[in-house]
Amino acid sequence: MVPGLRVTTLRIAGGAFVCSVAGELDADSAEMLREELTAVADQGGRHVIADLVDVTFLDSAGLELLLAAAERLKLEGGELVVVCDDPRTLRVFDVTGSGHQFRIQRSLADAVDELGTRLFAR
Repeated sequence: MVPGLRVTTLRIAGGAFVCSVAGELDADSAEMLREELTAVADQGGRHVIADLVDVTFLDSAGLELLLAAAERLKLEGGELVVVCDDPRTLRVFDVTGSGHQFRIQRSLADAVDELGTRLFAR
């Protein structure tokens, strides 16, 4: 375990998971989240909510990991939804132009509701 980073994962339905991340998501900790997302994929996860509400710092390594996960999920017919309400983290997405690569929600409840609506409306 990387000091200062926690990742908790919960299956919410079928191939839908929530990965809640707390702490600093940076070059030192990105591998921990990468391993967790790989485990989710191995369990059939195709729709993933990355809850970053408790992330205190996001650097380019963390951003690169999220972008790679979003691309992989899109190729598999899924998606990555990011939950974030911290202006500093949102600014990283804005400044890099990466926010269009995944859906961003301000609360976990909104992300779960939206994802559930899309998944079960099929």
